[in-house]
Amino acid sequence: MIKQAIHAKSVPEPTKLYSRGIVVSNPKNLIFLSARGNPKGKGIREQTLGIYKDITELLKEAGASWVNVVRVLFILKDSDNRERDYEEFDKARIDFYSEVDVKPPYPVSTGILARLPGEEFLIELEVTAVIE
Repeated sequence: MIKQAIHAKSVPEPTKLYSRGIVVSNPKNLIFLSARGNPKGKGIREQTLGIYKDITELLKEAGASWVNVVRVLFILKDSDNRERDYEEFDKARIDFYSEVDVKPPYPVSTGILARLPGEEFLIELEVTAVIE
């Protein structure tokens, strides 16, 4: 699989670990995954790292790894703490990507604030991966 970032002179480069767009050539399989934070009294950082580890295990079961991930959608609980929660999520993502050695082009990433099922849930994640 060849994964290439899309760049446009008129579109600013992202300042975080994500790409504006990715072109994938010759995909064989598309993988769609989702996970929800384990709420057992844990904060946003712990739930985020737990989700990333769960997704890692699901990727392995599908014959893939984070190298194959092209898109991440994260849904954060909309609350009065949303700015702090996003900062904690982003720090956890940076730490995790460093730990598993995710390299550019980074996955395309979109974040949404929403009401999640249950007060204890702070984050959900959807991942799209491609394998050849």
